[in-house]
Amino acid sequence: MRRTRIERAALCLALATALTATEASAQPADARTEARTHFDQGVSLARQRAYAEALTEFERAYQIFPHYTVQYNIGQALIALNRPTEATLALTRYLDEGGANIEPRRRQEVEATIANALAKTSSIEVSVDVAGAQITIDDKPSGRSPLTSPIRVDSGTHRIVATLESGERRETSVDAKAGQSAQAQLEFGAPTVAAAVAPLTPPAVVQPSPPAPLPLAATQTQHEPPAPPARHSTQKTLGYIVGATGIALTGAAAAHFFWNRARHQDWQTRYSAYYSDPTDQNRESANDLANSVSNASAVTVGLAIGAGVALGTGAVLLLTSSSSVSASGTVGAGGPFMTLRGKF
Repeated sequence: MRRTRIERAALCLALATALTATEASAQPADARTEARTHFDQGVSLARQRAYAEALTEFERAYQIFPHYTVQYNIGQALIALNRPTEATLALTRYLDEGGANIEPRRRQEVEATIANALAKTSSIEVSVDVAGAQITIDDKPSGRSPLTSPIRVDSGTHRIVATLESGERRETSVDAKAGQSAQAQLEFGAPTVAAAVAPLTPPAVVQPSPPAPLPLAATQTQHEPPAPPARHSTQKTLGYIVGATGIALTGAAAAHFFWNRARHQDWQTRYSAYYSDPTDQNRESANDLANSVSNASAVTVGLAIGAGVALGTGAVLLLTSSSSVSASGTVGAGGPFMTLRGKF
């Protein structure tokens, strides 16, 4: 009988342990499923360009089941919302939490994205003449004075507040420029608050003194203007050739632009496919096409610049060859290129 009771007790303990283990394993599975639902909803919203709503879904997914890959989507949503400071934090957390699970090529891409986002941010150096003041920037706690390092912020106007334990406070605003460092000084001993941005001061430009007028030639009187230079038909012909080249380059640039724009739409389709199915194949396909589109855009710009140079040069050649000076000193109307320049 005693042995039977012991066996029953052991059986009950084993069943309780098994039920506890089953419940513990089921809970993460349920959390993963719920987080996946929020993640998929975020991807769907991002494809609709509803980035604020997508960000909420991604953050909810990470709260339910923290997985480092979600931080990548959070960072991309923040970049789309023009919040580069928060985006760099999310993408840095993605790299830190992912560790060796992130392949080198992906890590390089994310690091480049972080560097690009940091270039759009600014920093604010806050100084307070009293130690221990609570400092907030845009109502977000940033520490107590004295701060040991500048605070990274997005470019734009920011409100800085310093509050003492007694409740006394000082407030100012700073316009932070991208790539620059702004300074905010709050003083409790002075009635006013000063804030200044430290822009880069361009070097002083020394204006050269105007050259002295040249003396008139001995054979030229002050009442007679110099004779106009001779106009050559060769210059006019060259002007037509260069102008025609400019027109041809303009057409080529336009055709190349519309061709590349269609490829850009194809890239958007591949990018959306990667958002839905973040596989290496989809990512490489989107990235390869993105590089090709970028290179083709450079070609379009080169054609456009060449067209502008050729049209401008042709205009100068035609105008200088077609203009005539009358005996009364009035300049005649330009040649046919005047009409062409008006259409352009």
